[in-house]
Amino acid sequence: MSFSQLTNWRTARLDDVKVWLAETDDVDQVALASKLLTKIRPPTNQYHPTPLGVLDIDESMRRTERRLGELVRAGQAAGTINRTRSGPGRSSREITDRHRLHWGYVMFDGVSDEQFDAAINEGRRQGSLRRVLLEEILRPVQVAHRRETRKGHDRTWMPLTERLDQIRRLANTGHRSNQIAQMLGISGDHVRRLAKTHDIRLPEGRTGNRPVDPNRVLAESTSTLEGVAMAIGLIDTDELDPERVPEWAASLKDSIRTLQHLHKEMTR
Repeated sequence: MSFSQLTNWRTARLDDVKVWLAETDDVDQVALASKLLTKIRPPTNQYHPTPLGVLDIDESMRRTERRLGELVRAGQAAGTINRTRSGPGRSSREITDRHRLHWGYVMFDGVSDEQFDAAINEGRRQGSLRRVLLEEILRPVQVAHRRETRKGHDRTWMPLTERLDQIRRLANTGHRSNQIAQMLGISGDHVRRLAKTHDIRLPEGRTGNRPVDPNRVLAESTSTLEGVAMAIGLIDTDELDPERVPEWAASLKDSIRTLQHLHKEMTR
């Protein structure tokens, strides 16, 4: 096949995909179109300007990924696609691979049609519509969307200065870290970490005159941990908010270290 014939073949396949996407709401068909576009895209040298024909294919790839993200999110909201590997509905992994799902979410979550079109135009102006560039262009939009979502639906989000004021005020009225955590909707480890970093004195260790029964405490703790372990087994890490993962990971690390120390003391 000559170069011109190959170019004509790619153009025809690209037109087929555009028609395909305009006529279908089937998430499997959109996932298939995304794979097809990957196959027809010619290789390019990343250190040289991207040819116009490849820009057209890349734009269709980004729009296909956005459509895929839109349909998967709609299926999750309707209960026909589940967010984890268990539960009712199909797993998103049955539709396409983790890599394409990630970029589908990047192109869709919190991004309006106008904002996406503006990102495409900016990418064309810069001579590239690669995923990483589109992600960089869309990042301010997505960060703003996540913040607004947390303000409206997640009572744990607030600016750091306000969070520190809350912890300091509650600590001054005699509340311990776990009580503060429960009242604020965050983890006790996070409360203690913030207090240590910002020199907030926590009234820890105040148990009054009632002695602590270690057997009762350990029995209740192990029962709670069994439930936590079962719940954690249902988590699909691909669906976690990447901005909050470092905080959760640090909290888990602190908790695991405490549990390991207790286990070591019990079994020595």
